[in-house]
Formats: sequence, C-alpha cells, structure tokens
Amino acid sequence: MEQQPTIDNLQNYPAAVVDQLGKLLVESVSARQDPHRKNFYDVEHADRALFIHLSPLTGKVILLAMWRLLGSPFASFEEVAEVM
Repeated sequence: MEQQPTIDNLQNYPAAVVDQLGKLLVESVSARQDPHRKNFYDVEHADRALFIHLSPLTGKVILLAMWRLLGSPFASFEEVAEVM
C-alpha cells in the first residue's frame, strides 16, 4: 500500500498494535491469503500474528484478531541448562 490505510479496530486492541499494523502494510509486509475466504489475510511480524480483512468496497482494513506466536517447541541445550 502506498499510504497508511484506515484500520477499523473492532476488538479494541492497543493503539500500538494498530499503529504497527499500519506501518507493516505501508512497508508491503507479506501476508498469507486465507484459502477459504476472499480478502482475508494473516500477517505475521516478530512475535505476533494478525488476522485482517481488506474491504474491496472501501479499502479499509479491519483488524479481526491478534495473537502472540509461540517460540520453537524445541529447547536448545543452553536453555535446558539455565532451567536446571
């Protein structure tokens, strides 16, 4: 996107999350299209995933969900040693 889109925050996520999403969209972050729904996308960045809808009528982005991504299920030996 060339300019920051209008983002509808229906779930009242913190403003920092909405601002970050806007910046990511302007920077042309890669998004994975939902295979079952047209105009719905997963956006991943750092430790978060966001589920959005891009309205073909208004051009608005609707932030539907946000969740933290889990780390690797495999601990390194260093991490195990720190726990012990």
